[in-house]
Amino acid sequence: MSNSVNQARAMVKALIKHGVRQVVIAPGSRNAPLTMALAQAASAELISLHTRIDERTAAFTALGLAKRQLRPVAVLTTSGTAATHLLAAAWEASEAGVPLLLLTADRPPSVRDRGANQTILQAGLFGEAVRAEWDLPLAVSQDEAYWELAVAGAIAASMGDEFTAPGAVHLNIPFAEPLVPEVFDDAWLTGVTVGELTPAKLADEVSLAALLTAEKLDVNSGLRGVVICSDPHSAIAARNLALSLGWPLLAEPGSNAAEAAVGVPDYATRSRELLDTNDFAVDVVVTAGRFGLSRTTSELVKTASVHIAVGKFPLDADPFESAKHHVLRMPDADIAPAASEWLELWQSASANFNSDEFDFESALLEVAKVATNQDLVWFAASKTVRFAEKVWPLTHKAMQLMNRGTNGIDGLIASATGAALVHGGRTFLLMGDVAFLHDVSSLMLPSTEKLPDLTIVVFNNHEGAIFHGLEQGAAQYEAVYAKVFGTPQHHDLVKAAEAANWKATKVSSLVDLNAALQHSGPNVVVVEL
Repeated sequence: MSNSVNQARAMVKALIKHGVRQVVIAPGSRNAPLTMALAQAASAELISLHTRIDERTAAFTALGLAKRQLRPVAVLTTSGTAATHLLAAAWEASEAGVPLLLLTADRPPSVRDRGANQTILQAGLFGEAVRAEWDLPLAVSQDEAYWELAVAGAIAASMGDEFTAPGAVHLNIPFAEPLVPEVFDDAWLTGVTVGELTPAKLADEVSLAALLTAEKLDVNSGLRGVVICSDPHSAIAARNLALSLGWPLLAEPGSNAAEAAVGVPDYATRSRELLDTNDFAVDVVVTAGRFGLSRTTSELVKTASVHIAVGKFPLDADPFESAKHHVLRMPDADIAPAASEWLELWQSASANFNSDEFDFESALLEVAKVATNQDLVWFAASKTVRFAEKVWPLTHKAMQLMNRGTNGIDGLIASATGAALVHGGRTFLLMGDVAFLHDVSSLMLPSTEKLPDLTIVVFNNHEGAIFHGLEQGAAQYEAVYAKVFGTPQHHDLVKAAEAANWKATKVSSLVDLNAALQHSGPNVVVVEL
């Protein structure tokens, strides 16, 4: 066999041995050695292989798989500009703490900067978006252990360590011709066993009492604290801290930290009400992950006497440099709980939303009624998650995910599709019309691929309505608003979905919405607002 084929087979063995279970590929020529080895491993049921038409869709599909399973998933591309389409997913993975392996096939180093076809400088392509990168040498006489070390190192780096969250890593892999095996048999898989991951070391316990005593706060006085969580990695610990201390828990959609006993429905509005109250003051705020979804929440963090940011880098968000302490895990609840009046103050004016009108809020609630606790709900950024923050029931226990790492609207269909492929129940993706059009190509799956049990609910207000509520939406900018911000559209979203062989329905009432949601996926429901 050629050196390239032997190298590829050694790397696939290493992926399997060191715990990778899912790989997504986009077709190409230069990645043929790895693609063919992966296909053989998939046929032997040693790995699950998914094929996507374009690299951007492939990357976000891998991201969705990794987010749902919290384990490394690899995405493989051919050489040239194909590799550049992984960048957005790489940033989301690294900012959200999701392990993702970027495998980019390349041409031999000798032809770089020589005008060779489909050749760009791929080494260093992803910059700060990756935790680590390797520009591997061309295969000559290296043994299997050499390639295993590279793969094992990349997997370990993607999993993070004691101080750094999981993220994307890059393996750039040059291949020389011949790129395909002379004999296409699977004898090389004999004896290959499926291995397990080595988890990163856990951080030491953190004493909340010690942190606050250092800040001259009386830990026995029933301090008034707030817990804010957007990071799914910290969800259980955030919930337990709030329950133990009687502190309100502001759990963002997608955090999976919601808890009715200490939660605050429509907490952005309640935060504003309390911030405007003269006798309102927060002693301590503990944040896990980003907290800028609502501007009022960001303002709340700034008012606290002590801000404690929780999480491994970069999940220990501190955009205003307000944190007095950065800790790797949620602190222990080793101080006196707050007086019951503190939580009551937060919850007294908060009520679950209820409306018979057909609008964004009521449509979201209709989805909540249909989705069960065994289902998965993926929230898009922009207006969708902000309405969900306002009305989604705190008692709903469906798993929630979103691309909160960078808050982008790109790749949402692909991301949710990846998660749906490995989720046991139904998956619902809730998104706006602009986000749907942004990633509509991800509906186009090769006919060889498994279709996801995914119901996409598109809230169609025929424009990017999020900007109405921002500075750009002021009346003085009306002359240019539609052209450069609103981007009004009147495309037939149902026909777009049907062109990809998805069931699609347009609805304009809660009754019709409920009926359309009864169909399992692949299903697109366009909610006309």
